[in-house]
Amino acid sequence: MLNLFTPLFRKGNIKTVSDSIPKEKDINHIIVISKERKDLIDECKELKLKYHLIDNPDSIESVVIKLNKGLELMTSGFFYGLDDDTTLHENVYKLYTQYKNTHKMIIGKQVHIHRGKVETRLNETIPECCKIDGAQALIHISLAKQVKIKSFNESVCADGLFLLDCWTLCKENQRILTREVISNYNFLR
Repeated sequence: MLNLFTPLFRKGNIKTVSDSIPKEKDINHIIVISKERKDLIDECKELKLKYHLIDNPDSIESVVIKLNKGLELMTSGFFYGLDDDTTLHENVYKLYTQYKNTHKMIIGKQVHIHRGKVETRLNETIPECCKIDGAQALIHISLAKQVKIKSFNESVCADGLFLLDCWTLCKENQRILTREVISNYNFLR
């Protein structure tokens, strides 16, 4: 199972995010929303998208709560963070099917549109804090559930630190840095 996780915060993007996901039987899109965000709940209802609620108000701190709620809902397969300000890169499903039986962590490049040109971000040897984004990896649930994401109030790179903690926990022969693109970065901003 490929579990795509969206901690929904921005209004007006979820249709584009959802439309970018291939219609495969082994893809599970988990959307988590703060219960105070009636606008987002209505948007998901209108689009007939399944969602889950947290009791906490929307804030930078609630991203961690949304992630933990999403992880609770995942029982098998891989975790992939799909933010509400981007689209799913077409390689995600391909890389998932290619490596799901041999690896527990797959990290790829990220397409970043900066000043009108496309750049890819990834150190070729080891992921580095603040030089990697949370959406650059497919992580087996068994790893993701062992690692606690840190507060974004403590570090703006909390998602990158989460990846690095998973990377460290993962055995060397069960992780791969691929030269292929696995992520779009903030394409809807």
